[in-house]
Amino acid sequence: MSFYGPPVEALGRFVHHLGAAINIYKENNIAYWAGDNVVALARRFSFSRDQRFRAAFAKHAGPDDDSKMWRVATYRWAIRSAFGAHGDLVECGAFKGFYAGVAVDYLELDRGDRTFYLYDTFEGLDAEFSSEHARDTLNPHYATPFYENVVRRFASYRHVRIVKGVVPNILSEVAPAAVAFLHLDMNAGHAEHEALEFFWPRIPVGGVVLSDDFGRIEHDVYDALSVWATHVGHAFLELPTGQGLLFKTHV
Repeated sequence: MSFYGPPVEALGRFVHHLGAAINIYKENNIAYWAGDNVVALARRFSFSRDQRFRAAFAKHAGPDDDSKMWRVATYRWAIRSAFGAHGDLVECGAFKGFYAGVAVDYLELDRGDRTFYLYDTFEGLDAEFSSEHARDTLNPHYATPFYENVVRRFASYRHVRIVKGVVPNILSEVAPAAVAFLHLDMNAGHAEHEALEFFWPRIPVGGVVLSDDFGRIEHDVYDALSVWATHVGHAFLELPTGQGLLFKTHV
């Protein structure tokens, strides 16, 4: 189980009692999900029984990534749902390339003709487009040579393009003309708003936008994206995973 938020001493009691409740479901052979601050009981969780997905997930996952399986399953579903729209695939906030690696393998994206653009500074959040709190929380995780590691991860993929730079600034230099799928995972409302505003005219009807942190209270993404979406006559669907999903239905 993976949970965070309350003080550690209170969280320990919470996890203990939650574990006891989950054991009841386990003893009665009833499906459950507990991780990534999500508890769901008596659901099907069909993604967890997809062996091809599990293999792709295991290939790219790190030691602390198991709790993200539901999020990654939603991500690859969103990409698949965008196949009916014209355009390339874009991820703003690639980090280690974990999500993208799973999707490229599971959906066999390298066999197609779409380019997958992976944007990141690979050095941490930029001060111009993120809060001090977000930088203090997240930038220490960029201590290792991320860019080189991501380049190695995708070295054998023909249709993955890794773009190092600050979003949105880098977009005026490198960006596809049409975008069928846009993933926003920069943990910063200002940066994600600017990226979405830049790409929106390039997303055709039927295109899909997925925000990884839309519903998560530890980030400032919700207000920035929900207000923007209202202005263009659309709305994000907040998912139990904390993600936000939007289909472009009209110009």
